Amino acid sequence: MRHVYLGLVFFAFFYTGCNFEVNKSIEIGNDEHVKKNLFTVNGSIRIGKRCQVNGDCRVVNGSISIDEDSQARDLNSINGRISLGKKVMIRGDAVTINGAISSEPGTVISGDVSSINGEVDLRGTEVRQDIITKSGDVILSNKSVVRGDIRVDKRGMINDNSSRLYVNIRLKDESVVEGDIIVEEKDREVTVDLRGGGKVLGEIRNAEVLR
Repeated sequence: MRHVYLGLVFFAFFYTGCNFEVNKSIEIGNDEHVKKNLFTVNGSIRIGKRCQVNGDCRVVNGSISIDEDSQARDLNSINGRISLGKKVMIRGDAVTINGAISSEPGTVISGDVSSINGEVDLRGTEVRQDIITKSGDVILSNKSVVRGDIRVDKRGMINDNSSRLYVNIRLKDESVVEGDIIVEEKDREVTVDLRGGGKVLGEIRNAEVLR
């Protein structure tokens, strides 16, 4: 899914068979198998180790955390971060507004990683599509791989911190972007720092490169 920001406006979203909570967090214990979508407002979603969630996780005003060796589908958070432990499998996108996204080694995200007003910090992680940021820095370390592009998107969308012009993209520890790095506005101050041992196999457009 290329334009994942549109999927973040989910306030009226409701599923048949959804675990829906207001002012309450959702906790999934170790080794549990859940066949529902998880959705909470003013609460967080916490998933333990070795869990399988055959559904999406969506939060308004809360965070999503998934412990090691667990699986889930799309992750969406407004006003909260997404934190992924070791060897987590996300069969979809990981998307935030006003929240950071972080991951530990061995994690695989099959879709896009997208953030408005949040840092993306991935360690030893494979992203099979794109990373999209609007005003947050991107850090790839510990041999992370992005199969698609990294895009610095245009400003001016909902909840966007348009005053932050500067974005830093750092690739280190033999991390690789197999596609391009694309800055969609020429007046953005964007640096791509490859001094830590990372590389970009495609083109780098409208950004300063540090080697």
